[in-house]
Amino acid sequence: MAALRIAVYEGWAKTEGKSQIRSSENSYRVGSMFGYAQPRRLPYGNPIETKNGYHTGVMDSPAPAPSPLQIENVAGPHEGERILKINGPLLISNFFDFQQIAREDKSALLIIDLAGVPYMDSAALGSILGIHVSCGRKQTKYALINVAPRIETMFNLSGVRDTLVMFPTLAEAEAALL
Repeated sequence: MAALRIAVYEGWAKTEGKSQIRSSENSYRVGSMFGYAQPRRLPYGNPIETKNGYHTGVMDSPAPAPSPLQIENVAGPHEGERILKINGPLLISNFFDFQQIAREDKSALLIIDLAGVPYMDSAALGSILGIHVSCGRKQTKYALINVAPRIETMFNLSGVRDTLVMFPTLAEAEAALL
């Protein structure tokens, strides 16, 4: 369980000299790119103690362990088609196998089924863009299917939605690309 040590004086605090947080009773929010943030109520944490005008305490923030990534690599129903079914969050800690399998694929059409991916981080987004570039170089086709709304929002916000080849279903991807 990760712990964050804080020291608060007159409402502002320093955390290991790297960022500052603002205190409001037992409410803390760490971060922002400038080191300052707004208070918010946290659902966890230990009581705050007072020592020499400073409020000190430890907030326990259990981080859920990510589910392991599972990659099912199957031949598609059409000749030259390969389907990668991804299950689990796609993160920097686990995307290397996915990236290697996708880049080494020599099929004419690579379908990446993201139905089982609840979220991905920016490193995984970079690997998806790498697949886009790799398929362009090899002059092969690819498609992302069954993309969760949360991930599609990430694609929109990062400005790559129109660059990526996406379809709602396998049938629509096959109809458009075969």
